[in-house]
Amino acid sequence: ADDERTALNRGLNSDAGRPAPALFRPSLPPDVRQVFLDGAERTSAAAPRYRAHLLVSAAVRITDRSSGVMQDDRHTFLARLNAHAMAPDFTQARLHEFDAAELRSEARPETAFDAPPPGIDARWLKQAERAAVEHIYRHGGKTVFCNRTLKLYGQIGESMLAFRQRCEAAARERRDAEAIKLRGQYERRMKALQDRLAREHRELSQDRTELGARKREELLAGVESVFNFVIGKRSPYAVAFGAQRRRQVKVAQQDVRESERAIAQLNTDLDDIAAQYRAALSDISDKWMRVMSDAQELSLAPKKSDIFVDLVAVAWVLE
Repeated sequence: ADDERTALNRGLNSDAGRPAPALFRPSLPPDVRQVFLDGAERTSAAAPRYRAHLLVSAAVRITDRSSGVMQDDRHTFLARLNAHAMAPDFTQARLHEFDAAELRSEARPETAFDAPPPGIDARWLKQAERAAVEHIYRHGGKTVFCNRTLKLYGQIGESMLAFRQRCEAAARERRDAEAIKLRGQYERRMKALQDRLAREHRELSQDRTELGARKREELLAGVESVFNFVIGKRSPYAVAFGAQRRRQVKVAQQDVRESERAIAQLNTDLDDIAAQYRAALSDISDKWMRVMSDAQELSLAPKKSDIFVDLVAVAWVLE
């Protein structure tokens, strides 16, 4: 690794002590590819000249099975050769919007060249290519948004707003499905109580009817006893019959009170179930509201085997 850095360093120099530009293209080994590029629009009155840069371009594929992302991209770097770095500094290199039509095979006539750094050869370019692959591997990833609860993933370039809107739609759909299921559960419980309540109301009505009848019988029996006492007619069973009727009235009253208590309890149970249902609905709503906002960033990095460098050259850039 130290030998590679030393070799790379030999191929880089600074502007300090640069020889005067020459009107001929400097000689480089024949296995070093050279291309020519027009630089940015000039504002200086000085004569333009070609300066040596490292041009690296690679096709990059990013794939991720969990999110279903697959995107092809291109990374192109144009790094001015500089002797102060041990290797090309791709973090400082200009990310060039690459267009093959920009590349020229010949220099513009009568244009001066700065001298290139010493040590530029095929081996140095190969080392630069490996450095570019490493840089893309470490810094060429993409970021997408994900919601792991919803198992929902964004696409490369999708904004947070667009992703949250998709999350909200998915969360609402699942919230509604859960709420419908919950409603079915509580409706069955409430229907069972309502059926019991209807039976208790029928029993109460029957008990009240029975109580009324028993009271009338007791009243008539009392009137009859008074009448017989006045006329001097005595029945040996009058006392027993009177006691029996009083017991029947008490039993009927107890049945009425029991039915009334059962109805009151069932009404309380219905109110409790309704309150539980509202609380459960609120919990469902709160849960899916939290899920809606549970968006995280997921970093996707390319595999080294999916980085295909198809251009490594010395680029003479007109500046």
